[in-house]
Amino acid sequence: MAIINQINLNLISPHKEFWASEENYLILNPTFSEQQKTYSQKIFEENGHLKSHIYIASSGTTSLSLEDIKLIAISKAAFLASAKSVNDILAAEQDDTWVNVLPHYHVGGLSIYARAFLKESIVVNGYKHSEAQNKWNASFFVDTIENYGGNFTSLVPTQIYDIVSQTLRAPEGLKAVLVGGAAISESLYQAGRRLGWPLLPTFGMTEVASSIATAELDSFSTFAYPKLKILPHITAELDASKKLKLKAPSLCTAILHSDKNKNKYFQSGDWLQTEDFAEIENGFLTPRGRESDIVKISGEAINMQELRNKLEQLMTAYPDWNQLMTIVTQPDSRKGLRIVCAYHKDLPPGDVQLIINQLNQGLRSIEKVEDLVPVMYIPVTDLGKIKVRELQIKISQEIE
Repeated sequence: MAIINQINLNLISPHKEFWASEENYLILNPTFSEQQKTYSQKIFEENGHLKSHIYIASSGTTSLSLEDIKLIAISKAAFLASAKSVNDILAAEQDDTWVNVLPHYHVGGLSIYARAFLKESIVVNGYKHSEAQNKWNASFFVDTIENYGGNFTSLVPTQIYDIVSQTLRAPEGLKAVLVGGAAISESLYQAGRRLGWPLLPTFGMTEVASSIATAELDSFSTFAYPKLKILPHITAELDASKKLKLKAPSLCTAILHSDKNKNKYFQSGDWLQTEDFAEIENGFLTPRGRESDIVKISGEAINMQELRNKLEQLMTAYPDWNQLMTIVTQPDSRKGLRIVCAYHKDLPPGDVQLIINQLNQGLRSIEKVEDLVPVMYIPVTDLGKIKVRELQIKISQEIE
């Protein structure tokens, strides 16, 4: 078994030493604390009976407590099953070049190398290397695509936001950009497309080794936000509450916790019950948010993710404010919960209030933002997702 804190790019580029061996790998976020690394290693070693598996911390893992750590054990065969399906959708060829700017300790980055392995293609690191760290830099990324003739890449909405803010046009030869990690708003999608970026929104999760559904190449014929086609290796259904159920050869083998009683193992043909609400029609999937996004205020259900999407659209007028402002819930003695806006303390309160006033104009009374709360920082994941639970706790502590 091998523990990797920082992926060796030469190790997982298209070579069978990584993908074809029976070696198990634990791939850790290099920013994990020593306690988190030790905790993860313990879970890894207790499940060493699996062969040819990659263990990845769930993208939902936070820094709130060690008990939150959850490792997803995915067989290399599962990774490659997902990779083949995506390669087929993209019509990827051997002489195509991938440019990677996603962390290798998430399935989004690691799956790029699986796709390249199957096609014996080249993967180029698109990060700006500085002081032994890989740092995202939009201009450097575009230069890398141009210099190496990049054809495919994967980005998260935060990175597209940076590209659009700097009005960087897409390099020639770029065939497709898979967009994952979080939902991209329609306004940001269209802004990227107007700059020539061939964006393909996707929906996926760690438990199925990356993508579940993706926009198709023929969506480039218009600027309309595309529908997401369920990938051919995925069987998707909805339960009675319209939550998504999945069955696939790319399904993980196990979801492992520090508490062994919570461990869940999957066999071939098993279903994964998710917390994601969705709609399915004619082979296309429309995500409708997670169960944790649905809250009740005065007894009425509210989708917080939909409200955040509306806020993001209003924030496009402030391109430097990305990840510096969001909305969350806080306890309320009368209504159960109330909605508040958390913003970085350096932002001008008057402009923040202006945006919230615009947001509130189109909302029902129970959906309106009631308070503005300045905070020292907005906690985010490596993929640019705001850590909602951590932010809620931070706000509660500052209010007290």
